[in-house]
Amino acid sequence: ALEDIYEIFPVSSGKMALEFLEENGAKCSHSVSKKTNYLIIGEKPGPSKVKKAEDCGVEIITEDDFFKKFGIEFA
Repeated sequence: ALEDIYEIFPVSSGKMALEFLEENGAKCSHSVSKKTNYLIIGEKPGPSKVKKAEDCGVEIITEDDFFKKFGIEFA
């Protein structure tokens, strides 16, 4: 469930997606830490963010796969 996600890092998510995630209990952040559950990446993720996520053991997932995983659909 989204409320179980402590922190995510929405890279390419549009404003609508970000608002949806926050309204459903996700805490969105602009930095990656050991508290981050997911680094959501777009087509060209920043290599330093990916490296930090890997070092912290954060799951790296594409935006589409993240939305599919949680059954999130946008019209």
